[in-house]
Amino acid sequence: MAIPKVKAANKAGLTTLENQALEESTKSRRTKGVEIMTPQMEFMKLFIKTAEEHCNLDTGISLQELPGENSLYAELGSVFTDTTYYDKSALWTFPVRLLCQNTDPCRCLEQLSDICNYYQRLKEYPQGETFAWLDTVTVKETGKINRDENGMYHYSCILNCKVYF
Repeated sequence: MAIPKVKAANKAGLTTLENQALEESTKSRRTKGVEIMTPQMEFMKLFIKTAEEHCNLDTGISLQELPGENSLYAELGSVFTDTTYYDKSALWTFPVRLLCQNTDPCRCLEQLSDICNYYQRLKEYPQGETFAWLDTVTVKETGKINRDENGMYHYSCILNCKVYF
């Protein structure tokens, strides 16, 4: 199967070295036919799973925008590097923005504050296969961002998570 990919890549005008790099990249992303997640995606799934298991939430947290009434949503902001090491590993900051939409503003505040408080006070973070989660700090406390014409309240908060990979 690797040969057709290389031939297709050659048609795209890549050099032999670029084709080899492409093949190595593709091999390193698969283990016995199973795709490996990026550290960013694996982190977000672990972040959500951990919050859902340990916080008092009315519903699960979505990665696909606010799905509807009384919902929670998480998105990864612009990730930036804190420190890069000689072996090209790095310490990164993953800003996670959480949004809550609810007819009850108190439930918005309680749910997002519960998530912030849980991660802020956690002494040992869950670890992924592709990264090490080192710390989390609340950089924007839970606050109201608006109320729409349907009576839905919208609240948000931002957590900066330190991740090494």
